Amino acid sequence: MTMKLFSEKSIPRLVLIAPLLTLAAVTAAIVYFYANRFNYYFEAESRRYLKEFINVEKKQGEEFIKDLGLLLDYKENHIEDDIRKSLVERVDIAYETAAYIYDKYHGKLSAEQIKQQINDALHQMVWHGKRNFIWITDIEGNNLLSANEQIDGVNIFDYRDADGKLVIQEEIKIVKSRGSGFLMTRFAKNQARQIMYVKDFGHYGWFFGTGRHIDYTREELKTSMLLMLNEMPTDKTAFIAVFDERGPLLVSKGASDYIHDENTRLIQGRLSRKSGWYELPSYKALIYSEYFKPFGWHLVYGFDITHFSEELNKAIGELSGKIDEERLRIIFVSIVIMFFVGIFSLLLSRRLIQQSKMAAMGDMISMIAHQWRQPL
Repeated sequence: MTMKLFSEKSIPRLVLIAPLLTLAAVTAAIVYFYANRFNYYFEAESRRYLKEFINVEKKQGEEFIKDLGLLLDYKENHIEDDIRKSLVERVDIAYETAAYIYDKYHGKLSAEQIKQQINDALHQMVWHGKRNFIWITDIEGNNLLSANEQIDGVNIFDYRDADGKLVIQEEIKIVKSRGSGFLMTRFAKNQARQIMYVKDFGHYGWFFGTGRHIDYTREELKTSMLLMLNEMPTDKTAFIAVFDERGPLLVSKGASDYIHDENTRLIQGRLSRKSGWYELPSYKALIYSEYFKPFGWHLVYGFDITHFSEELNKAIGELSGKIDEERLRIIFVSIVIMFFVGIFSLLLSRRLIQQSKMAAMGDMISMIAHQWRQPL
């Protein structure tokens, strides 16, 4: 009897406490599961995003360096074509200038006066610090205009270049047979080859000419390419660099904040003539290098992994704050629900207690009535 009464009295308490405990346990389980899933998900996603970033940057870097190599190769292979084009343009300007003077003053001035005016006009046509200029020679080999005034008026018909070629005679042969044309020469053993272009003037037995060293043109091309690369925009994580055997020739704008002398030495120490990716653990960067043999250049593309990791962590932190807000919202909603469930359980437990009391009272009355009907 005592056990039965104890169990009956415990039921209202269980009705009050059990839902609250159950709801609290469910809320704690949800929050715990939510937190664990969040941590697992973002750790996995962070690794995936970092891997994707590295792969995308690698692909972009390789494509850029290969395209740059193709551009340099194209420019290098067309150096002589570009030289020939520029030489023709310059000589044509000289020819048109001389023809204009001749047509304007022919019959008005003496031949010597016209020659002097043409000579004076063409004397002003110089390029690259007088390394390139217009010269005038006649078919007898007399040098009439050059950058060296000491040989003006000197007959150079039998002049031989550094390779023993009779250059002037070859020039005369070209203008007599074809009117214009190109030839290759070297004026000194230690000089690079020079492309020359000559064209017959058609008057006074004169022809005009100019030349340009291939090596000088190559150096100009290198300078222009470095200027172009220096102006190319890059994002915060990437940089472009060009190295030769002596050190860096170029490090792209914006990279100077994290590419210091020590880092350039680390990069140069990993460069080789074999294309490929290299890791710099102390710098936390990856670099791709390709060797361009004609210029002796190492073309380098690199990117900083830590910068992306910092940005990713920042984004995760912001998202984590939002998730924390969601967890607090879940807890708040659970507390509200627990409050109303508690009130409902309290009311229900009171009713059950009342019913239990009434049932117990009914039992007692029944027992008393039974005793009255059947006295001892």
